[in-house]
Amino acid sequence: MSTQALLRLPAGLALLAVALLGPLVSDAADVVDLYQQHCASCHAPDRLGAMGPALLPEGLARLRKADAVETVTKGRAATQMQGFADRLSAEEIGRIVDW
Repeated sequence: MSTQALLRLPAGLALLAVALLGPLVSDAADVVDLYQQHCASCHAPDRLGAMGPALLPEGLARLRKADAVETVTKGRAATQMQGFADRLSAEEIGRIVDW
């Protein structure tokens, strides 16, 4: 399984694939861990949405990557979406957005 394919899986399946495939997907495991630590409490562990909206590729297709990076970095005014620039590097934010 390619890293790109793994990144499209729901978080639970991605974690299982990481456990089974080990170091071949360690980069993907890192992004899943980042998501679980920083995003899952609002967007749900499976990315189906909770307090925050669902974060599935089908629903995000119309959103430009640069806009998503800015939202994760700076947050979104008048919403509960906080910025993560003080906790995540630009590279980590980019990886989460790609996922």
